[in-house]
Amino acid sequence: MKELLPRILAALAIVALLATNSAASAILNGSFETPDIPADSYQCGYVTPTSWSWSSSIGCIFDGTVFNPIEGSNWPSPLDGEQFVDIGNVSTSPLSQDFAVSDGGTYQLAWHDNAHSNGLTSPYSVSILDDLQQEIAHGHFDAAHGGAWQNRTLLVSLAPGNYTLVFTANGQSGGYDTLIDRVILTGLGSFICGDANGSGGDPAVDIDDVVYLINYIFSGGPAPEPIAAGDADCSGGDPPVDIDDVVYLINYIFAGGPEPCAECE
Repeated sequence: MKELLPRILAALAIVALLATNSAASAILNGSFETPDIPADSYQCGYVTPTSWSWSSSIGCIFDGTVFNPIEGSNWPSPLDGEQFVDIGNVSTSPLSQDFAVSDGGTYQLAWHDNAHSNGLTSPYSVSILDDLQQEIAHGHFDAAHGGAWQNRTLLVSLAPGNYTLVFTANGQSGGYDTLIDRVILTGLGSFICGDANGSGGDPAVDIDDVVYLINYIFSGGPAPEPIAAGDADCSGGDPPVDIDDVVYLINYIFAGGPEPCAECE
């Protein structure tokens, strides 16, 4: 048995690695690092991020620090790696990627958005379509927040099958472009939104979850597992769990407010 132990440990390591890669690779090239364009430059109109597709007009890829002569200041620097993507300001250049999941369950789509620091608004939408091109998840967002990258999340229940992720700018010509970086789709397994402490009781969401979130936010206590279980208002902010989620749960428990994650639909 002793001589088999190294093989068993090696096999377990391989299984863990495959599981990690499977979760992380549902969306490919999510940081838009390929194709690699020259440093501190941007390319528009003839370059497409690997594993992604443009519809109709072509958007842009930015690398490093790029000066915007119209605004007289730099575009934001990449959040993750060296590059990010610009999907424009109108709906003529949606960016999409086909992907597949082998295990059904709850998935979290996470990404970061941004716009030039001078931008007052940069609206866009995110959609997930099934293999019949029917929309099964959708969200509207604004990428303009002072030139800082902001984390976004969208929860969706997926059965095994093929899907399409689509980012679409919804602004106006001459407006501020929407920038996207670090797109990740991960499986969350089974959880109850609002059940921050994972008790699974009856009711699953109660005052103990409020106390758990307060301890996490203000006292460095353990985080909800997964973190989406504590994002009761489905804000998908950065951080995703904050005092607004505590208020949301209190309103739900004591004042008959909307159920946790009601805004995710």
